[in-house]
Amino acid sequence: MECPSCQKSDHVVRHGWYRNNSGLVQRLLCTRCGRKFTDRTCFEKMKHNSRIIVTAMDLYFKGLSYRKISSHLKETYGVNLTHVAVFNWVRKYLTLVKRYTNRQMLKLGRKWHCDEMQYNVAGNREYVWNLMDAKTRFLLACRVTRRRRKVEARAVFAKGMKTAGSTPRVLVTDGLSQYASVARNLRKEGAHVQHINRAGQNNRVERLNQTLRERTKTMRVNSTASLARFATNYPIYYNFLRRHSAIGKTPAQAAKVEMSGGWFSTIRRAALHGTHEKRLQKRQDCKTERQEPETNRRPDLKQKA
Repeated sequence: MECPSCQKSDHVVRHGWYRNNSGLVQRLLCTRCGRKFTDRTCFEKMKHNSRIIVTAMDLYFKGLSYRKISSHLKETYGVNLTHVAVFNWVRKYLTLVKRYTNRQMLKLGRKWHCDEMQYNVAGNREYVWNLMDAKTRFLLACRVTRRRRKVEARAVFAKGMKTAGSTPRVLVTDGLSQYASVARNLRKEGAHVQHINRAGQNNRVERLNQTLRERTKTMRVNSTASLARFATNYPIYYNFLRRHSAIGKTPAQAAKVEMSGGWFSTIRRAALHGTHEKRLQKRQDCKTERQEPETNRRPDLKQKA
């Protein structure tokens, strides 16, 4: 577990226990900077233990539904909670982490893979587009659309280029004609893109598709909104929290993002970053208030008298 001050985990040691409404809480000490903290940092106002919350979120991305997670926590840890509570935990902390991860600077390759999958959701045909960096396995875009036209394909690449901050030099896809249209459009805008659409060259993103299918199969998607919500949240888990078996680390670490991975450290970094931003904004508001012109200020009552 990382220290909230120096963000190092090598010098963190146990420093006793204390009890509160959620049970025993482990005290921790950083021998490098002397900071004392607990494993409930960033979980202070939560009723349940932080390890229960983190376990529930990890089980959600591992493939369990909200109701199964609730049943698992009751049988294993003796914690009585509803599936709505699990849903609220996932939504709350993913929103927190997403604000933090969207600000990270990435060092990615220039070879990208793209592919789409078809889903039948409540009798409707939906498509999930995945755009991945070949070097770091970083998932640049995961988007759900009703149709498979040029407009949808270009929107996927626009989102991926916004995440990466650059354009690809090599684009590997299947034989769908919309990808060729995207490559031509990028060339018109001045990018030098080599498009490869031969069979057997797109294995990396197809392996990602299998991982997503395993997850959505147990999820039992019954609406387009739930599938779109999952597609929005899954890149956070895949890029910053899930250790990739092929590269031996998370895609974010491969993209030179200084994060050790893991739910605790990621949520703590995100919460501390949000607190720091609020303090900076408050200082800026106070500074702006001091610099207001005299005409905009309230007149002095003593001068009026």
